[in-house]
Amino acid sequence: MLLRPAVLDESIIGQALPWDLYTASGVLTSPAGQRVGDLAQLQKLMARSLFRPADLQSHEGNPARSLRDLFDTLDTLYATPEQADLGAGIRHSVGTLMALHRADADAALGLTRLLPGPAGATRHCLLSAQFSLGIGTYLGMDPPTLETLASAALSMNISAMKLHNELIDRNQPSREEKEAIQDHPGQAVNLLYASGITDGAWLDAVFQHHENMDGSGYPTGLRGNEISMPARILRVADLYAAKISGRYYRPPRSSLFAMQYLFGHERRKIDSQLATLLLRRYGFFPPGTLVFLSNHETAVVTRIQERKNALRHVVSFLDSRGRALERPAERDTQKSGFSVTRLAEIQRDWPEIRWENVWGYA
Repeated sequence: MLLRPAVLDESIIGQALPWDLYTASGVLTSPAGQRVGDLAQLQKLMARSLFRPADLQSHEGNPARSLRDLFDTLDTLYATPEQADLGAGIRHSVGTLMALHRADADAALGLTRLLPGPAGATRHCLLSAQFSLGIGTYLGMDPPTLETLASAALSMNISAMKLHNELIDRNQPSREEKEAIQDHPGQAVNLLYASGITDGAWLDAVFQHHENMDGSGYPTGLRGNEISMPARILRVADLYAAKISGRYYRPPRSSLFAMQYLFGHERRKIDSQLATLLLRRYGFFPPGTLVFLSNHETAVVTRIQERKNALRHVVSFLDSRGRALERPAERDTQKSGFSVTRLAEIQRDWPEIRWENVWGYA
């Protein structure tokens, strides 16, 4: 059964639940028709993440629509970063992203990974923003701080988006390009300040997002607590997002590989406690991870798994012959025939996939 987040508020007090409520793993917690008697009962329900059956006939709350609009907005904004309303454009985009994150963070992340459309550097900034929000939420940061974090992620590469898009397709920058890479944090801050951004935490996070805990980073070689917390979060999210994303010259890496890289090659450079929080939040199978099953179907991870190191529930969308299933089907990978054999990646010859359907949206 496909599920999507259930949104509850005080208007439900005194009313009957309109749908069955389930945990992310599909365990029924409250049946449709159960009356919510008072605020205490509502708060008890809202204390955990709850889901309701998906309705593939309703276009209500489809996050893919908002994300496609966000892709277009950011691609346009990044193409002309010198415009005077750059700061306002970033703030508007952050508002859209925060609303998506609050409504269905799993779908927002998975769809950002899988929907076609945005430039590679645009997709990377959006992924970095969402992983940063995941860490910040885990830390209990308040909404204004989370907005600052997302703002920094969406603007960290604003001065060099064209170069970042070019380097996604090749792995060897020239000497001049290396110099531009070293300069881009400062140039990004200059662009933001010129557009009216004076938020010190935002500007610091952008300026410091390539600083390393051991002092080996750039542009000023800060170390340890000299680096702001938002910048340290962004550094971890930036590295992780880059590793799990595909490039022209290599396929996407697994989350396990990315974590091994963070705790191995980068362990002295990053805040390892924040990397640990990232692992606790998303595990080894973040939403949007594609897998092959033992019955030869192709499936996608749609929800953060309750056991972060074990994959249990996925949604199949291609049959054993590579044809789109008429309706996405949830599979329990612990049952015979549905075990995961290996990771998959998007293929050019796949039929058109309505990715929002696998998250329960029409």
